Amino acid sequence: MRIGIIGVGNVGHALGDYLMQEHKIIGIDDLDIQAAFPVYKDYDELRSADAVFICLPSPFDEETNSLDNSLIENAVREIVKVNMYAPIYIKSTVNIGFTRKVANDLRIDRLYYTPEFLRQSSAYEDIRNPDRSVIGTLKDDPEDLHVVTYLSLFNTKKRFVMNYEEAEAVKLFSNTYLAMRIAFFNELDTYSEVNNLDSNKIIKAVCADKRIGDYYNKPSYGYGGYCLPKDSMELMNEYNAPQKLIEATLASNEVRKEHVANSILDKIKGDDDALVGIYGIPNKYSPLIDVINKLKAHKVNMLVYSPNRDIKNFNGIKVTDKLSVFIVDTSIILSDQELPEEFKHLEKVYLK
Repeated sequence: MRIGIIGVGNVGHALGDYLMQEHKIIGIDDLDIQAAFPVYKDYDELRSADAVFICLPSPFDEETNSLDNSLIENAVREIVKVNMYAPIYIKSTVNIGFTRKVANDLRIDRLYYTPEFLRQSSAYEDIRNPDRSVIGTLKDDPEDLHVVTYLSLFNTKKRFVMNYEEAEAVKLFSNTYLAMRIAFFNELDTYSEVNNLDSNKIIKAVCADKRIGDYYNKPSYGYGGYCLPKDSMELMNEYNAPQKLIEATLASNEVRKEHVANSILDKIKGDDDALVGIYGIPNKYSPLIDVINKLKAHKVNMLVYSPNRDIKNFNGIKVTDKLSVFIVDTSIILSDQELPEEFKHLEKVYLK
């Protein structure tokens, strides 16, 4: 098959690398992307495609309080102009009702919603061995040829065919549950810290219960990443039924980051020479960024360590590439990543 992939980011790249083993891949992206398959900028390259996947971002628009699906809708419209027959599979996160609206507006019956459930750190492995395949269709027909074709591409026995809205809901509820689970164990950790208890011991014993499971239970600065915050906010903002749990999950994440910042402020209270160290430059979706901003609001002196000598400043904070200086000069060290062995014995490490 000739398969088009629009958007060669984390998802599209992993998808293309997987499918190219047995199919010809045609990538489409506005950026100059280096990939193992050809990537073009012109949708005309899709004229001969037998199927097209859309893997474009859908950022949360704070002005409209909703996901911005404009890139995805524009992509569908461009595909329809150049290719009259290929099924179109949307893998991007969208709000509930989006796929049906576009299908109705364009009067097409070859549009499908096929959410992805990838972890950023293991996207290719998750594509290769997915937990399940979900496909939302116009007619909720498991015998649909394009449904059968899609399911044949992926190695999974758990297959779910449903209507558009149900498939869209699966994605939003899945990510919101993961956010809720992270928030739960963060609150357990907060309680333990306030009451001088060992949260690791409590978590291990709690998670020994098979109904709970020993996974997704590591305390952190909060849930972050590209997907969980925006997807949980999207579900909250379009929820039209009684609820409290989703609202509480969003609030809990903010409470957690506030608690971490206040805990650090308490640890350095009265020390005018205190210097808070940040090991490694957090990515822009890290909850540690919010903690750093809260500390900046209290005019806390900070120092970032990065082995990259070309980076001198991060978010208004000085950056050093001298690890020994960083370890000696800082009063407390924050990090959202694994630390080298020389940090393991340091009591001043506040690792979440």
